[in-house]
Amino acid sequence: QFTASQTAFPTKRVYRLPDFVFFSHRAHVMAKAECTRCHGDVAAADSVTLAVPPTMKMCVDCHNQTKASVECFLCHEIGQ
Repeated sequence: QFTASQTAFPTKRVYRLPDFVFFSHRAHVMAKAECTRCHGDVAAADSVTLAVPPTMKMCVDCHNQTKASVECFLCHEIGQ
């Protein structure tokens, strides 16, 4: 359930991933991933834009740099 301030806040989806890609903000927050790495400096921006295109290379490079797993099944539904 959303609060009144959350529903009054104007939103527009900026990032879209293919149906066969799974992404968990929770998993990334729990791993202490920096929001700015994917979203840019949203605190200093007038509006949220597609700061970093979500490509497989970008994700794999980040996982390699942070020593996170790059097992296919973590992000992809195998067989689709």
